[in-house]
Amino acid sequence: MLLGALLDLGVDLQALKTALGTLNLPGFDLQCEKLTKKGITCTRVKVQVEEGHHPHRHLSQIESIVQKGGLPAEVIERSLAAFRLIAEAEGKIHGKPPEKIHFHEVGALDAIVDVTGCMMAIHLLGIEKFYASSVTDGTGTVESAHGVLPVPCPATVEILGDFPMELTSIPQEMVTPTGAALLKTLVPQPCRPPMMRIEKIGYGAGTRELPDRANVVRILMGTPSSGETDLVSILETNIDDMSPEIYGYVMDRLFAGGALDVYLISIYGKKNRPGVQVTVLCRPDDEARLAEVLLSETTSLGVRTSRSQRYCMERESKTVDTRWGKVRVKVGRFGEREKVAPEYEDCRDIALRLGIPILDIYEEVHRCYGR
Repeated sequence: MLLGALLDLGVDLQALKTALGTLNLPGFDLQCEKLTKKGITCTRVKVQVEEGHHPHRHLSQIESIVQKGGLPAEVIERSLAAFRLIAEAEGKIHGKPPEKIHFHEVGALDAIVDVTGCMMAIHLLGIEKFYASSVTDGTGTVESAHGVLPVPCPATVEILGDFPMELTSIPQEMVTPTGAALLKTLVPQPCRPPMMRIEKIGYGAGTRELPDRANVVRILMGTPSSGETDLVSILETNIDDMSPEIYGYVMDRLFAGGALDVYLISIYGKKNRPGVQVTVLCRPDDEARLAEVLLSETTSLGVRTSRSQRYCMERESKTVDTRWGKVRVKVGRFGEREKVAPEYEDCRDIALRLGIPILDIYEEVHRCYGR
């Protein structure tokens, strides 16, 4: 379905076939057709596999096939990353090292074509970044090479990790391990798309008919209109029984651990006690480590966490030559608007070294940048 949506965006089918032909995988052909699902015109892709070309493979065999082909380095890297995710998930579930996992459905020729085909199609389209915020799956059970499995499948859940998942009452599998691995490789962390100008829309069709919705995958392709978005974790804890002098040390530890921002808010808590709310902004990968700092370095007994989307100006660092020396500046852009922020540390060092008011240095930096 993902490959169908990418072809629906305008990928040249013959160019894709030529690229996949370098994998030295005989016995398959890509067929593409237009059809309608619940009134939506979409593209369905079928990987036609000749009889006798359905071998099961280990991870090392798949890696060898992909690496020995003539695909671009980026396509090889992404394809191998997707297969590695599947191997690690299956290994965790079955209690084996990833290298020992014997792929069944995923190791078959059509699955290899699906994964490498998607990554090659992305390369042909020139897509630079992907965004996705959640996935939808069904319920019930599904037949597999390992027997009957619950839906969502164990490997799918393991691969998606912290991706929000909506479970519907539809008694069918709607997210496969291969689809989950493709999504997770392209979008390591769930995130909403930025403000963008949509240029193309692609719909990829599945084979099943769903009772209340079109069984399609949709990809929106466009250009960000301004700025960028990313996902941040917010850690909060309320403290009413700690010496004020410790907060400075805690803030230093949090920033050293990767916090994007830390701030304190005066509050009144239970029994009308004055206290402090400590709030930490960080990247999701740093969340657990910074929560541990709060629990070990403060009197807090618990930390609240949440995720939030933020809009960020496009930023770059530059150096300005002033009459007192070089000063670094942060330059932010949002559409036609530009903001310049001198680095405080550089301005402070000059002010202390030469005995100049720090505001004079800020004014000089802005004047020099604008020349």
